[in-house]
Amino acid sequence: MAKRTCSIDGCDLPHCGKGLCGKHYAAAARAARPKKVRGGRTCGVDGCNLPHVAKGMCRQHYNRDWNERNKTRLAPIRAAYSAATLDARREYLREWHKRNAAKRSAQARARRAADPEVTAARGKKWRADNPLLVLEYAAKRRARLRDAWDEYVDRDLVWERDGGICHLCGTPADPARWDLDHIVPLTPIGSRAPGRHNYENVAVAHPSCNYKKCNREPK
Repeated sequence: MAKRTCSIDGCDLPHCGKGLCGKHYAAAARAARPKKVRGGRTCGVDGCNLPHVAKGMCRQHYNRDWNERNKTRLAPIRAAYSAATLDARREYLREWHKRNAAKRSAQARARRAADPEVTAARGKKWRADNPLLVLEYAAKRRARLRDAWDEYVDRDLVWERDGGICHLCGTPADPARWDLDHIVPLTPIGSRAPGRHNYENVAVAHPSCNYKKCNREPK
């Protein structure tokens, strides 16, 4: 007899009750439970009925407001944390993509097969909203087609590592328009071995500098 699993898409945990695993069953139970309102007061933000915590807001909106009011004080703390955890975050992303590559591909194929028109429209909107990620995935695809892909490369981490400085001319790049340049090009020329798509072989570059460099290695 086949083992029954959770009916939620993408969840393979064992069935617990009402077609759900233990995690989703507990979440559904919490959602159905009536909200306890402290003193009968709710959040003062329009459309939010969560219980009041402080300053006329629920905990979620109060935390958001606090972070906004303390943005200047928090900026150096967040920058220091980001720099200190850069390698750890890069390693985490690398391992996560390795572990979940097959599962994510299968889920994407199932979504496309189930409703191709909706999937196409959603993809078109996503590409318009995320132009930098489109470039990131295009670089990954080029590397795979050339059998030069070593690991997932996050553009944000490369930008942080290089400080937004173009490695070809040494001047700041535009955060909204920059290229992820392969230092040793992926295309083999003559006896030169092709480069690899990994963190060690990519760097920030101006689009114009990258265009001038073409398939040559930087001098």
